[in-house]
Amino acid sequence: MIFATVGTQIPFPRMIESVRYAAERLDIDIVAQTIDVDYVYTPKGRLTCVKTVHPRKFQDLVAAADIIVSHAGIGSIISAATASKPIILMPRQSQLSEHRNDHQVDTAKRFGSRRGIYIFNDGPELVDVLTVPLVPLAPIEPDMSPLIAGIKSFIWNAS
Repeated sequence: MIFATVGTQIPFPRMIESVRYAAERLDIDIVAQTIDVDYVYTPKGRLTCVKTVHPRKFQDLVAAADIIVSHAGIGSIISAATASKPIILMPRQSQLSEHRNDHQVDTAKRFGSRRGIYIFNDGPELVDVLTVPLVPLAPIEPDMSPLIAGIKSFIWNAS
């Protein structure tokens, strides 16, 4: 199963259309979290779209998925790494009015060469990536630096 997520802030119809394109051509179940309340996603192939996903359900979907497809958000990359899942990223582009700047394009450039992270820009590229063997993203080791430990302690012990 593939879990696709556009994040929690703004819809990303170009990514969902690319996921739909892949679902129509590949024999795999895809669950997509869309957050889009205006766009109507008609079922095609084995694609199921849900507008919102509770954080616990999100983690369950990440754990159950073989592959994560996502916008190029750091939270999604961390989720995939924590679960040791391959992640395929589509960066939002400001020139397409998908975001206010190109920080996701920069994120994709920065992390795109890392083992377990793949990049796509449209449906045919997504199909191409999904038809080759993918390796999981290496797990993120907890940072136990004194700064991080102090911040965690402050947050967890705040009343």
